[in-house]
Amino acid sequence: HYDGETRIATIHKDVMLSDNRGTLYTDELTYFRNEDYGCYLTGGSIVSDSATLTSVRGYYYTKSHDVYFRKQVNVQHPRFTLTADTLKYNTGSKTVFFTGPTCMHSENRSIISANGWYQTETEAAAFYQRSQIYSENSLLIADSVHYENLKEKGNAYGNILLLDTDTHHCLQGNYMEFDRQSRYAFATDSAMVTYIEDGDSLFLHADTLWMNLDSVDEVQQALSYPETHFFRKDFQGRCGRMEYIAADSLVRLLHSPVLWSDSNQFL
Repeated sequence: HYDGETRIATIHKDVMLSDNRGTLYTDELTYFRNEDYGCYLTGGSIVSDSATLTSVRGYYYTKSHDVYFRKQVNVQHPRFTLTADTLKYNTGSKTVFFTGPTCMHSENRSIISANGWYQTETEAAAFYQRSQIYSENSLLIADSVHYENLKEKGNAYGNILLLDTDTHHCLQGNYMEFDRQSRYAFATDSAMVTYIEDGDSLFLHADTLWMNLDSVDEVQQALSYPETHFFRKDFQGRCGRMEYIAADSLVRLLHSPVLWSDSNQFL
């Protein structure tokens, strides 16, 4: 049915709306020619290259190539699956925008986020509003996270918590950077690491905590500088710089070290 005055078309049964960037499939579509968009309210899907996006309601803007999905949103992609209540997808840039509670799962990572975006071709992503990223035996929570999967590098900003879910060791700070190809990671701005051992906690604080990694992301060398402070219930200490070398399992305190243990002080 087409109304020539309002320029609104209503189409039923096996509807397909297609351009050179994606194809929409549904059983009932209303298309508004004045605004150049179509919508479905009883279920539909968008197929764009290797991604398939389904929802109960959808709004497809043909000029901007934006698709807004509402209710029971599901994305199937060769590299990930995604579920949400609200989602925006641009078929031109092939970018998914999270605008509500969203769960994203890939082979070795799960992400819970309420605000962010993911570019399906470059695999670059940004997550905001205290998103949670689960990766094998770790959990990362931060105000915002930027990650480039193909380059294997990322940054986190604001009230960061990185937790080892096996040992319960945790790293905190307001800025963190990770680069798997260059084999390093560091935290700064109120950086602190907490080690859990034998039911007790060791707290270590410094301006910067730096780690050099091997090919399986194991720490080979760890540095804390400057103004390193550490404490546990049975000893405390400080120094200008601390070094840990995995090869000999030794911790070295450099630049005016002081160590307190019980009633003893070591200089």
